[in-house]
Amino acid sequence: MGSVLTTGGDGRVHWSFPAPYGTCPAVTAVAVDPEPGDEERTVWATLEEVTSWCVVVRVWRNRPRRGQGVAEPAGPGVVVHVIALGVTQVP
Repeated sequence: MGSVLTTGGDGRVHWSFPAPYGTCPAVTAVAVDPEPGDEERTVWATLEEVTSWCVVVRVWRNRPRRGQGVAEPAGPGVVVHVIALGVTQVP
Protein backbone atom coordinates (compact mmCIF):
# COMPACT_ATOMS: atom_id res chain seq x y z
CA MET A 1 0.00 0.00 0.00
CA GLY A 2 1.14 3.54 -0.53
CA SER A 3 0.32 7.11 0.32
CA VAL A 4 1.32 10.61 -0.71
CA LEU A 5 1.67 12.92 2.29
CA THR A 6 2.77 16.50 2.98
CA THR A 7 5.17 17.48 5.75
CA GLY A 8 4.10 19.54 8.73
CA GLY A 9 6.02 22.38 10.36
CA ASP A 10 8.62 20.03 11.85
CA GLY A 11 9.38 18.39 8.48
CA ARG A 12 7.67 15.12 9.46
CA VAL A 13 4.85 13.02 8.06
CA HIS A 14 2.94 10.47 10.13
CA TRP A 15 1.06 7.70 8.34
CA SER A 16 -1.21 5.27 10.17
CA PHE A 17 -1.88 2.25 7.98
CA PRO A 18 -5.53 1.47 7.16
CA ALA A 19 -5.03 -1.97 8.77
CA PRO A 20 -2.08 -3.09 10.87
CA TYR A 21 0.47 -5.50 9.44
CA GLY A 22 1.37 -8.73 11.26
CA THR A 23 4.94 -7.46 11.69
CA CYS A 24 6.78 -4.28 10.78
CA PRO A 25 6.50 -3.79 7.02
CA ALA A 26 9.29 -2.90 4.61
CA VAL A 27 8.95 0.84 4.02
CA THR A 28 10.40 3.26 1.48
CA ALA A 29 9.95 7.02 1.46
CA VAL A 30 10.93 9.54 -1.19
CA ALA A 31 10.76 13.29 -0.72
CA VAL A 32 9.83 15.35 -3.76
CA ASP A 33 11.94 18.50 -4.01
CA PRO A 34 9.53 21.47 -3.97
CA GLU A 35 12.03 23.63 -5.89
CA PRO A 36 13.84 21.31 -8.34
CA GLY A 37 15.42 24.26 -10.15
CA ASP A 38 17.33 25.25 -7.02
CA GLU A 39 20.63 23.49 -7.66
CA GLU A 40 22.03 24.50 -4.29
CA ARG A 41 19.43 22.61 -2.28
CA THR A 42 18.26 19.02 -2.12
CA VAL A 43 15.79 17.19 0.10
CA TRP A 44 15.84 13.62 1.38
CA ALA A 45 13.67 11.44 3.62
CA THR A 46 14.68 9.39 6.65
CA LEU A 47 12.57 6.78 8.43
CA GLU A 48 12.34 7.68 12.11
CA GLU A 49 9.86 5.03 13.22
CA VAL A 50 8.26 1.96 11.64
CA THR A 51 5.76 -0.18 13.52
CA SER A 52 3.13 -2.67 12.41
CA TRP A 53 0.53 0.12 12.43
CA CYS A 54 2.32 3.35 11.45
CA VAL A 55 5.42 5.07 10.07
CA VAL A 56 7.07 8.42 10.83
CA VAL A 57 9.24 10.00 8.15
CA ARG A 58 11.31 13.16 8.53
CA VAL A 59 12.41 15.21 5.55
CA TRP A 60 15.67 17.12 5.62
CA ARG A 61 17.15 19.69 3.26
CA ASN A 62 20.63 20.98 2.79
CA ARG A 63 21.36 24.65 2.93
CA PRO A 64 24.52 25.86 1.26
CA ARG A 65 27.08 27.49 3.47
CA ARG A 66 30.49 28.71 2.48
CA GLY A 67 32.87 25.75 2.68
CA GLN A 68 30.23 23.30 3.93
CA GLY A 69 26.58 22.38 3.77
CA VAL A 70 24.13 22.44 6.64
CA ALA A 71 21.26 19.97 7.09
CA GLU A 72 18.02 21.18 8.62
CA PRO A 73 14.42 19.93 8.83
CA ALA A 74 12.64 20.75 5.59
CA GLY A 75 9.61 22.37 7.22
CA PRO A 76 6.04 22.31 5.90
CA GLY A 77 4.79 21.62 2.41
CA VAL A 78 7.19 18.96 1.09
CA VAL A 79 5.44 16.04 -0.63
CA VAL A 80 6.55 12.56 0.46
CA HIS A 81 5.70 9.32 -1.37
CA VAL A 82 5.59 6.40 1.09
CA ILE A 83 5.18 2.69 0.29
CA ALA A 84 4.76 -0.10 2.86
CA LEU A 85 4.88 -3.79 1.98
CA GLY A 86 4.23 -6.73 4.28
CA VAL A 87 7.22 -8.96 4.82
CA THR A 88 6.90 -12.71 4.34
CA GLN A 89 9.30 -14.71 6.47
CA VAL A 90 10.92 -17.65 4.73
CA PRO A 91 11.63 -20.60 7.06
